[in-house]
Amino acid sequence: LMTTPTDLIARLEQSTGPDRELDAAIYFIVRGKTIPCPPAYTSSLDAALTLVPEGTEWQIGSANLIKKCWAEIIWRDATCIANAATPSIALSIAALKAREAR
Repeated sequence: LMTTPTDLIARLEQSTGPDRELDAAIYFIVRGKTIPCPPAYTSSLDAALTLVPEGTEWQIGSANLIKKCWAEIIWRDATCIANAATPSIALSIAALKAREAR
């Protein structure tokens, strides 16, 4: 498992699709422990939404020109933007960035 949010974000940015190992790493970073079957953050928007800090604004979309999806989370003065292969991965990255910014 990755031990820092920065390492995990870098791996997520390079990811090309859902990855259960990355799901486990996200769970470990957010919850500080491991479980046999973590939520499917990299394949499910519902799971990725559980990472979004309460009280934030968020949006997701696709950028067809660069063939990537994007997510943005706005929290107070911080705007966390992410690009990734899928909407759920982009939202997971933005959420991890927002958690770090808090």
